[in-house]
Amino acid sequence: MKIISVYNNKGGVGKTTISINLAACLDYRRYSVLVVDMDDQSNSSRFFTIYMDQDRITNTLEDAIMGNEDINNCIYQVPVKKKRQIGTKKEIVNSRISILPNNRHLKDVLQNYTHDSDDIKILHKLMNNLNNDYDVAIIDCTPQMNTETELALYSSDYVIVPVLADVFSLDGWEGVYNNVKEIQEKGNESLKIIGVVMNSFNGNTSQDNDLAMKFMEIFDDILFETVIRNSTVVRQSNTCGIPLIYYKPKEKATLDFVEYQCRMR
Repeated sequence: MKIISVYNNKGGVGKTTISINLAACLDYRRYSVLVVDMDDQSNSSRFFTIYMDQDRITNTLEDAIMGNEDINNCIYQVPVKKKRQIGTKKEIVNSRISILPNNRHLKDVLQNYTHDSDDIKILHKLMNNLNNDYDVAIIDCTPQMNTETELALYSSDYVIVPVLADVFSLDGWEGVYNNVKEIQEKGNESLKIIGVVMNSFNGNTSQDNDLAMKFMEIFDDILFETVIRNSTVVRQSNTCGIPLIYYKPKEKATLDFVEYQCRMR
């Protein structure tokens, strides 16, 4: 199993949207995927459990970390609603996606975290105890370098860094790079930034294109050639709780995600 953290210190860059749709594209290609929600906002948890019986969701990531419940009892298979092209009929089917949800209290659970060599391995040890043979685990991280993110990065093989085409994304890059380096020094020497992906890209203005060129100069070979184009369909998909690949599979933004997933292999 490969474990990928989707991480940036900057909020609003689309970490959850990328986590959700990357998982859905992998599911579409018949990979088994576990999504781990490490973000206190719990957006990926809400997205993937919208069509579940909420009474079934009794255990969460917090229970696993506290040792109150086996991690395997905190994971739920995700039913996906697929929008059909004829009329507005939708069909709910089982997917190969599972979610390890967050109930927004993870920060409180980790308040006694000591940053020592044992505590940083909490999530890593839990992930090693998974029963199911997942192909990929995707960790949706918080938009800051806090305890939750430290645990996520220590558990990961790779990091994906979503950015927007703005100067603030450039300003935050040094912090992301240094934080990854810090985790490598703390013991996860194989942690690697697999790539930077430009999200919600417009490309209709000279300013956007100038920034894109600057990104190419700065990030060089770790910048994915595929960009995720800005589209109202992405917001509609999030609102409906339907991944893009099942909501509008022929939309440009959907094709961007498909191409992006292919380039990751």
